[in-house]
Order: sequence, then C-alpha cells, then structure tokens
Amino acid sequence: MSSAVRPFINQYQQATVEDLFVPVALTNSADRGFRRTLVLKSPQAVENLWFRAAVADDVKDLGNDTYLVNGSVRLSFRSGRVNPATSGDFPPPRTLMRKTIGGVELLVPVNFRGGEAEIVEEISW
Repeated sequence: MSSAVRPFINQYQQATVEDLFVPVALTNSADRGFRRTLVLKSPQAVENLWFRAAVADDVKDLGNDTYLVNGSVRLSFRSGRVNPATSGDFPPPRTLMRKTIGGVELLVPVNFRGGEAEIVEEISW
C-alpha cells in the first residue's frame, strides 16, 4: 500500500475494520468513482453483521450485484481477494433491499472466513 493511501481504522465489537477509498477509472464504464474496500478482522466471526451500503428513496437492482441509488449513484459489489488463510475466495455478497419508513436500505452481509471478511464496493456516478 502506498504511503499516500491510508485506510480509516475503526473497531466494532471484537472486529477491527479497515476502510479504504481509492479513486479509480472503472472498468467497462466512462463513469468516475471510487473503489471502497472494507476489511474486517476478528478472532471470532461476528454473527448477523451487515454493512449498510445505502439508505435512499429508491434503489433499483440492475443485476450482477449492481444497484442504482436514487437514479444517479451506482453501487457494485464483488467478491474480495483470495484469503490465504483458507485458500479460497471470500463468499460473494448477497445483498438485501429492505423497505423502511424512510425508503429503502441496501444491506450487504459480512461473511467471515479464517478470521477475516472483505467487502469491495465500487461507487460511481
């Protein structure tokens, strides 16, 4: 990791959370955006943990783990890097759109493997 790019580091329950934003030229798109990588590390899996990616009036499922939020912001999720501790990919996210009084929440499950979980989100507009 470059010395110019540093993640935000937080704590949630027993998990350490590294949150890194990097500007990117997104593949197959003329859009500008960021790639956000969340890495959670914990000696034990945190049960029933979700990442709330969006709260909006409108969220449309565009397929391929991609969502359009309020008609202008595109969020795409993909499986993270190979986890050397388990010699396998992180499980693909299964997002959930939940209706609330204020609109729609877009929730991504946090799945631990080998003491680590990763969510990779591409944000474009």
